Amino acid sequence: MELAGEISVLKEKIRKLGQWELARMQAEVSLRESEDKYRSLVETTTDWVWAIDTEGCHTYSNPAILQLLGYRVSEVVGSSAFPLMHPEDEQPIRDMIKHCIQQKVGWQNFSIRLMHKDGSIRSFESTASPIVNADGQIAGFSGINRDITERKKAHDELEQCVADRTEELMRVNERDRMSMKGVSTQNSLAISIAMQEPSERLSVGLSLLVPLPAVAISIAMQGPPEQIPVGLSLTVPHATVSVATGVTGA
Repeated sequence: MELAGEISVLKEKIRKLGQWELARMQAEVSLRESEDKYRSLVETTTDWVWAIDTEGCHTYSNPAILQLLGYRVSEVVGSSAFPLMHPEDEQPIRDMIKHCIQQKVGWQNFSIRLMHKDGSIRSFESTASPIVNADGQIAGFSGINRDITERKKAHDELEQCVADRTEELMRVNERDRMSMKGVSTQNSLAISIAMQEPSERLSVGLSLLVPLPAVAISIAMQGPPEQIPVGLSLTVPHATVSVATGVTGA
């Protein structure tokens, strides 16, 4: 009886081991299928998928880099990522990577300029996650860079257009303000003259509108004093001024 019991227990263990092995094999198959799907997606995407170690050396690159930056995968993997960066961006990115390693974090939607093999500058939006090893330490980063060169160019052109239009409107507003200031000054002067006594209005009006020699010449052209009418009309630009001379004929 004891032997039969041991055999039964052994069979049960074998059955469970078989189930575990079958489950393991199924998991491996599922994992390989997932990896194949992921690899197919990564290999065919138009975005640049990459991986670097903590020193910034490329450990992986998908083929999209050829279309985006003009480099073959073999030219990139094993080489430093920093020579591909715009000189002005290299140090800030080094500092960012150092910070991310210390904090064990990645980055998201980070703007970066990369140098194409032909020397042109391309703008990218970079997102990355940390690669953590078995010891829980950061071993590097894997990420994706999306080309936003045309989008950024359109954005910059729009900003420049807005800036130019704003400057133009400011000039127009300043010109209108100065024009209205001139009109306001003229209106204030007219009101001030109107509030004065008639003799004072005449004096101010003549001083503003007609130079003294012009008044003398106009009077002289009227003839001898005895021919000058009591009401002398002087016609000046934009105004007619009547002067009560008090001189009559003999």
